[in-house]
Amino acid sequence: MKVKNYNKEEFDKFCEQLNINDATVEDTGEYFICIDNHWEKNNRFLKKHNNVLHLGFDDVAEDQYKSVADNDDDFVVGRAYARAMTTAQAEECFNFIDSVPDNSSIRIYCTHGESRSIAIKDFIDSFRNNIPTQGGNRHVRQLLDNVLAVKGKAIEGKKRYIRKYDEANLGWKIKKWFPVDIEKLREWFTTLETEYGDWKFVVGENEHVWQTPIIDPTGKTGHKLKYDTAYYTLCWNDDSPGPKPFEQGNAKPEYRDNDNDELNPRKCFSGYGLDIVKNLPVRSKKWLVTMHSPGTELITHQDSPDKIRVHIPIYTNAQSNWVIGGEEYHMEAGWAYIVNTTVPHSVANKGDGYRIHLYGKVWTDDIKELNI
Repeated sequence: MKVKNYNKEEFDKFCEQLNINDATVEDTGEYFICIDNHWEKNNRFLKKHNNVLHLGFDDVAEDQYKSVADNDDDFVVGRAYARAMTTAQAEECFNFIDSVPDNSSIRIYCTHGESRSIAIKDFIDSFRNNIPTQGGNRHVRQLLDNVLAVKGKAIEGKKRYIRKYDEANLGWKIKKWFPVDIEKLREWFTTLETEYGDWKFVVGENEHVWQTPIIDPTGKTGHKLKYDTAYYTLCWNDDSPGPKPFEQGNAKPEYRDNDNDELNPRKCFSGYGLDIVKNLPVRSKKWLVTMHSPGTELITHQDSPDKIRVHIPIYTNAQSNWVIGGEEYHMEAGWAYIVNTTVPHSVANKGDGYRIHLYGKVWTDDIKELNI
């Protein structure tokens, strides 16, 4: 990936020479990160474009300095000429950089304070080009590195949802957590199927929601999902009905949830299933019912270390197993399991029936405090 940073004057000259403006920028095939101070009114691009990211840093007034409070996590302690970047902007910037194709170019400019554009350029070189760099504004770089720790790094030769993370050291891989009433749970699932069958996300019927194809029939670059593999997305941050994508990172922006780290149960999520979740001694979010049809395989992957998974089998078979940290494990119905999904793991249904689980995310730090 090619990456270059500019000051305002250099960027304006570059755009004028190539006639790049709101009418032509999407035809360039390139990507742009524009860092503007809040007092600037002459931004190069005034319209929204898929290949342009605007970062309007909330600076102090022009030519003024300000003190920074020790207890403000969004600021660097000491005297600073700008906030530089907020946590939300760092995540937005990371997502933009992560979505740019490998063979593309990113051009970065900053209206004031070139150290910020240098920090973003060096982060891109480190994150996408494997060139160890650490220049520019330290606050900007630290925030981007913090996002990387949660979002993970793409792995060469794999689909972008297969990512590399640091493992959470919990001292275990899978544990039986608590028993569930399997008959009540199966009755709950039957009601879900009966009353909300049209909310089921069937993989083969919803390929249009993905930025890039999510299925790999060979299992070399991504998961071997069958066309009849299906999911019920039980949590969503609005009341819109119907199927919702189970995987957010690869979904097109218009199909993503506005995640606010709350439970957000949908209308379809009620009864015994929701009772189990609400009685957990920890925070949780993003609950799903996953229906792996015979032959479905999730290749070896990791999940981000800030949250791990709770799995509650509803229906399973002896040939549906996990391999986690090199060890095979079978989950039996009637129990809830807590899984350290930061450890490399894979799942395969080699039986002749569906493997159906209720599962969701819980905060790793909450689990650590329980000392399970």
